[in-house]
Amino acid sequence: MKILFLLKSHEYSGAENVILTLMQLLPAEYETYYASPDGPIRKTVRAKGQNFVALNKPNLKSVRSTIDKIKPDIIHASDFSMSVLATMASSGIPIISHLHNNPTWIKNALDPRTVAYNIALRKINKVICVSSSVIDEFRGEQLKNKSTIIPNIVDTNRIERLAIEDVSNSDSDLCLVGRLTSQKNPLFFCEIVKKIKEQKPNIRAIIVGRGELKDNIESFIKVNNLTGNLKLIGFKENPYPYMKGTKICVMPSKYEGFGLSAVEMLALRKPVIASNVGGLKDIINNDCGKLIDGFDADEYVETYFKLLEPEVYKQKSQGALLTSKKFANTKRFSANFMNIYMEALKCQN
Repeated sequence: MKILFLLKSHEYSGAENVILTLMQLLPAEYETYYASPDGPIRKTVRAKGQNFVALNKPNLKSVRSTIDKIKPDIIHASDFSMSVLATMASSGIPIISHLHNNPTWIKNALDPRTVAYNIALRKINKVICVSSSVIDEFRGEQLKNKSTIIPNIVDTNRIERLAIEDVSNSDSDLCLVGRLTSQKNPLFFCEIVKKIKEQKPNIRAIIVGRGELKDNIESFIKVNNLTGNLKLIGFKENPYPYMKGTKICVMPSKYEGFGLSAVEMLALRKPVIASNVGGLKDIINNDCGKLIDGFDADEYVETYFKLLEPEVYKQKSQGALLTSKKFANTKRFSANFMNIYMEALKCQN
């Protein structure tokens, strides 16, 4: 069986990690191709032993050309836009739409993107959602009728293995890991660090990731005299030593389809403080951290100091590891997708 995976980002992050993990888990009889705009992702895909196909642009012409070249049996399109393009560029090929996120516009039935995806659903065989929040928030009954929930997978053994790499300046008191975008709310994280510093002048915090808010964050650090307290680490092919070297993870996302970094942190026994949104609600609980409603920096700061109490931290760390195991069943994960592929082919025939 030949499967074409379509993604729109040229960089490596959560959704890309999940797709590459799935490609590696599929048996040898599955011939897989990873197609996305060219960029840093090419090196990552090939380093993992997978076929990479460069899209000139994430547009209809390029997607259609790639489909004609590969001639896949199944198209596995990640997220809304690539799913829409897949339905426009192909005919007669089963399409699996894999939704990793729940952007705010899906709540608006009249938003052009919501309308476009609702039209695309007529040609989509199956929708995979990483959490119930994606289904609940989307405005359109077709998605509910065609969707199933498959939480993202985390290879905890791999994470523990990679986390022991010797990296300088990897220790910190708290961290944020993710793209520097409005969704991940990194400037609010900076505000939290600023307030913690008022009580703990030597606080050490790091942000691992890159994105369009980098300059804004650097400006915040300079203006608020946080140069010695908050470091921008940038993108790391292996972020796990930095995650292992921290005490607590903060994820103040404005929305989140799943929250892969949260599970990875839990796998390294790190408590997580997160906003009570999207898929994070299915991951974080009082056993392994805390969910916080709204964006009150003082509440995040209070929770941070509470979690650092020795007995509390010990209990949360143990709970973190146990919670992460719920997302570590690689055999079930790959089997779910193989069943979906086979069913899509049967329905097509």
